Amino acid sequence: MAQPRRITCPTTWTRSHEVRPEALCRGAVGDRHPDEAMDTVMRCWPNLALPGSLNTELALPKHFEDATALVREDDLRRDVVLGPEIGDYLGSVEAYDRAGYDGVWFHQVGDDQEGFTAFAERELLPSLRAS
Repeated sequence: MAQPRRITCPTTWTRSHEVRPEALCRGAVGDRHPDEAMDTVMRCWPNLALPGSLNTELALPKHFEDATALVREDDLRRDVVLGPEIGDYLGSVEAYDRAGYDGVWFHQVGDDQEGFTAFAERELLPSLRAS
């Protein structure tokens, strides 16, 4: 059996060397269109839209499935960056920066971790460093 390949994902951006509060900027980049990216988020991470302890305190996987069956795409749009547009990611990071966060961790939703890593190395992190 082949071993899974580890991908080092340098997808952290900080304004200073010391990272205190951190925000999470989620995205589904491997999908070339925001609608496809939303399909990925709905399939892989609908619990993002669950309020309060519903996101962490349910006893069984079936309970999460039941709760996320109520999630609509509009419930997720405010909390996730969709697609490959660099400006959407920069806008999200700028909002966290204005709110006083010192750093942002990026989390790729879906299966295309290599695609997100390449996007981050090629476009996202250089754009953030230049800002």
